[in-house]
Amino acid sequence: MKRLLSMLSLVVMLSVAVSACGGGAAPAPTAAPAPTEAPAATEAPAATETGGGFEGTIKIATQSPLSGPQAALGTGIRNGAALGIEQLVGPLTDLGFTVELVPFDDEAQPEKGVANANNIVADPEILCVNGHLNSGVALAAL
Repeated sequence: MKRLLSMLSLVVMLSVAVSACGGGAAPAPTAAPAPTEAPAATEAPAATETGGGFEGTIKIATQSPLSGPQAALGTGIRNGAALGIEQLVGPLTDLGFTVELVPFDDEAQPEKGVANANNIVADPEILCVNGHLNSGVALAAL
């Protein structure tokens, strides 16, 4: 039963990650209101508009065990995210964005998951994260 729940959780995580990058029609850009104050230094840099499109990098991170005894499962998470990006990146690249996958190896170790989470939070170009495989790593990284 525990194994079935783990597999179901993995399927749900992957489907959420793929649907989050969904490829519906993007709404037409509208003029943004003028900011009333300067953005905080920790905010992500804004995409710049250039000649009918935008440019910038969107990073999607994964955090799973890519080495050690659970590497096969963690590699599946990484490969599923890569496939989702490959299949659904078209509308974003049409707008001028570059989308890249940034995999993090948590080695199924809570302390490594925490270190990775700190690196992920420090990178303003990382828009979303797909992971974790292990609840112990997820709880520590929270």
